[in-house]
Amino acid sequence: MRQLRSECAQSSRLHYLRTLEDAEALRAGLQPGRRLLVIGGGWIGLEVAATARKLGLEVVVLKALARLCERSVPPAISSFLLDLHRANGVDVRLGVGLERLRDDGDGVLAELGDGSTLRADLALAGIGLIPNTELAAEAGLEVDNGIVVDAQGRTSDTDAFTSVVRGDFVRHAATLVYLDDERRPCAVIAVNAGRDISIARKWMRQGKVLDPAALADTGVPLQRL
Repeated sequence: MRQLRSECAQSSRLHYLRTLEDAEALRAGLQPGRRLLVIGGGWIGLEVAATARKLGLEVVVLKALARLCERSVPPAISSFLLDLHRANGVDVRLGVGLERLRDDGDGVLAELGDGSTLRADLALAGIGLIPNTELAAEAGLEVDNGIVVDAQGRTSDTDAFTSVVRGDFVRHAATLVYLDDERRPCAVIAVNAGRDISIARKWMRQGKVLDPAALADTGVPLQRL
């Protein structure tokens, strides 16, 4: 688990989330009407942000990079997540880093990279893990603090697979299917389309070969492919 630099974080109200004890300590501070600062826009940070909003807290998410979950999902999923959280009242700030966090009275004061400041009652740092890249390096992939990929999420492996979008992420119902070089599904990400996941699992077990054009056509039922 990554931690904020000690010279950057000087607050007793800063939480991390890895163990049950961490979760219990954070939960005690999630009281309705309070303000939570989430540092990091990955899965942990967004899960906590969503939970805090449901509990009645005001939530601000800081993400130093240009989009949410940038290292793990394609841009279409990042855009979906951004729209979803903002629609539920989360103040998401992209491209804004944290310079310093310190205690300030009964709360915390964050000094941001754009020169502004932000006050909250407590803070959570969800800034990811330190990747274990030894196996990838042994397999011949290019690594640099993780596995290096291009704008389409492809590694340096010349046998990497292309992707097909079925549906519309703007309307919050879509499926992203990755096909290998023989057009067989090898990975699937679905948003509000759980049935597609079940069908894709069956395809993977069968080694099903798919037509990308038909797969992208929502007028063609998946059962007919």
